[in-house]
Formats: sequence, C-alpha cells, structure tokens
Amino acid sequence: MPRHRSLNLKKFIDSIPEPLIEEYFKQKVEGGASFSLNTFDYDSINKFLDTIQDEDLKSSILEDFTHINDICEKMMNILVRAVHRYGIETTGGEER
Repeated sequence: MPRHRSLNLKKFIDSIPEPLIEEYFKQKVEGGASFSLNTFDYDSINKFLDTIQDEDLKSSILEDFTHINDICEKMMNILVRAVHRYGIETTGGEER
C-alpha cells in the first residue's frame, strides 16, 4: 500500500482511545516482548517502543500504525459523507 505521508506517532496515538491501543498491544506483543504498561498515552507507548529488542516486532508495530493511519486518511471522505447523509451529530472534537 503506498504511503501518502509519514506517520506522526504522537498525533496517531493521541487520536485513538486508550482501550483500543491497549487491546492492540495485548494481541500484538503477546509473548514477543515483556509488556507492562499502566497507561497507553503517547509518552508511555513511545518509551515502550524504545525498549523493544525484537526489531522485527518493532517494525511490524510501526508498519501497522502507518497502514492504519493511511487507510483512515484515505477513507475519511467516506466517513464525512456518511455523517452528512445520515445527519449524525458531531461534537466538533472530531478534527483530523
């Protein structure tokens, strides 16, 4: 999948609810690295990524994040059209 832009890890992590990030890491890291995070904010995730010794695992995580970021950016117009078409209320906090 071609990338349209680089991944901004901070913006990416900050835009995803912590329970989703936690679930991702529980499934991805199981047995691959020691996993002991109390919070799933940017600073904690960034420090955790720095401690991963398995470069394949670390690369795989960053590649997953990049793919998710690219898909979300590419498909945002579909989401916006659906919101308008079906009159879904927004709070204004749903910025890019």
